[in-house]
Amino acid sequence: MSNKKSEVYNLKTPVTITVAGKFVDAQSIEIFAPVGSMMKEVNILDAEYHKSKAISDKSIIESIKGITPEQIETFKKGTSDQKEVEATPIQVISDMIKNGADMDKCFSSLRDILTTQINTKPMCIIDTVPLIKEHFNNLSIIDIKEILGLYLISFLGISRST
Repeated sequence: MSNKKSEVYNLKTPVTITVAGKFVDAQSIEIFAPVGSMMKEVNILDAEYHKSKAISDKSIIESIKGITPEQIETFKKGTSDQKEVEATPIQVISDMIKNGADMDKCFSSLRDILTTQINTKPMCIIDTVPLIKEHFNNLSIIDIKEILGLYLISFLGISRST
């Protein structure tokens, strides 16, 4: 797990919320690091990521069977000058989808995590108010995917080099 305390995400599609009785177009959310009482939901995200990673790894192993040692050395030489680049949140989510992660379970767990308050401290704020399920349900699909990927990278230490 990471030692980050929070992460700010700028929404691609603003969400209209009510703040002090007025309608406001929220532009960003701040997500806070998970705490121990959220372990069940966090473990669901972690397990789904690792399940999809295992399927991806198995596919890679299957695809390289029959390659000669010479071909491997040629490949290594061709890629040794390339720098590893961290994946973006959307790339992590695309890989999870492609490799069979239960995304309904992931999005539901993310919603439960972000709309939770622990001892009156919200796990996520949208503009200046705690994120509630109604706000989450009004987020665009691309924002939800990006937020999930950001959450995995920032707080669960998930990374994938591209």
